[in-house]
Amino acid sequence: MEGHGLLGAPEVTAVAREVATYELVYSPMHPGPEAGSVSFKSAALGEFWYRLDMHGAPAETTDVPEMSAEVGTRASTLLEVHNPLGEETVLNLSSTNPRNFSFAPAQLLLPAFGTGTFQVSGVTLAPQPYTLHPEP
Repeated sequence: MEGHGLLGAPEVTAVAREVATYELVYSPMHPGPEAGSVSFKSAALGEFWYRLDMHGAPAETTDVPEMSAEVGTRASTLLEVHNPLGEETVLNLSSTNPRNFSFAPAQLLLPAFGTGTFQVSGVTLAPQPYTLHPEP
């Protein structure tokens, strides 16, 4: 088996006159086309090779519930993220606006094909007084 996002058993065994089912999962991390292959070998029948032309669709947008808070207070909500990989992975959470938004935990361990929950918090800032300085 070759190809990014392909998940399946490394081998399958079938005895004479038996039908075996092989399950292959395509779990892409990025949208777009991807090529792959899978092959089966038999001492008696030779090799069967299959080319796989796959396409990862863009992920659906997830709407986050609106957060609101009084000036100078904090609001938070819990969000869930899914790991489409067949292996455990670590998700590092960060904000481009850390003054107003934070995550807990900052690092989330996601089990294979599992989900994890994290909290996003936001704080509203009190308006700052602005003083006009007249020109001399």
